[in-house]
Amino acid sequence: MKKPQFKKLALSAVLGIAVLPFTSAAALGTYADGWVMIKLAKFESRGILIDSFEGLGDIKGFNKDENCDKDKDQCYTPVVTQIALSVRSENAETANFMRTNVGKDMLIHYRIHRIEPLALSTDMEVLEVKIPAATVPADFPTQKRTPKTGSRSFSVYGRFLRLEYAGTAVGTYEGLYMDEKSGKIYPFSITSEEMANFAYQTMQYSQSFYFGVSVAIVTGWRKSDHDIFEVNYKEPADAVVPEKPQ
Repeated sequence: MKKPQFKKLALSAVLGIAVLPFTSAAALGTYADGWVMIKLAKFESRGILIDSFEGLGDIKGFNKDENCDKDKDQCYTPVVTQIALSVRSENAETANFMRTNVGKDMLIHYRIHRIEPLALSTDMEVLEVKIPAATVPADFPTQKRTPKTGSRSFSVYGRFLRLEYAGTAVGTYEGLYMDEKSGKIYPFSITSEEMANFAYQTMQYSQSFYFGVSVAIVTGWRKSDHDIFEVNYKEPADAVVPEKPQ
């Protein structure tokens, strides 16, 4: 039987976390490092000389060829795709958790290798897995804001589905967000490492929030013209900051 292969998404987007040391995608042998929400569909052990655990997970994505109104930010209809993933046998805690939670939604920390490791059947290695907490803790920051990079901006209420730091020469933060009002999914980039680290933290919780999206005319080296510049758990993003009295 032909072994499953992980196909890199056109967006090259999945995710990362701030509560752990972040591994640069420029590291030797690594194409991308991130976190993504999946529903684990299958998980089994495999191997003769070298054992590993191999699985399949359903993730939300989109069809970039969908005919939708991008100017009104009414894209894209969620599409569920399946990815193949691997866990090293020595990563017992992660393997056992996934083995006993097939069929459940979970957040996985993964690494996409440039060259498929000999000990694994895919180039997508799962490093850690967890179930997001329902709400953020009381001491969690309610707002994070960084400078805008575009000429148009707006607020969205929803969540980040995935985010990753990817690239071989120049790395970028790329991801997908879910707009809970419209039910649509849209790709985004983050140009601020500070904001990216905060975005990783929000993914550890299933609580929704407002976030500010800045739309640039030219994307340059990043993959999306939508840049996240604010996260706000209390009110819509992009509020006007009052001028201080002279």
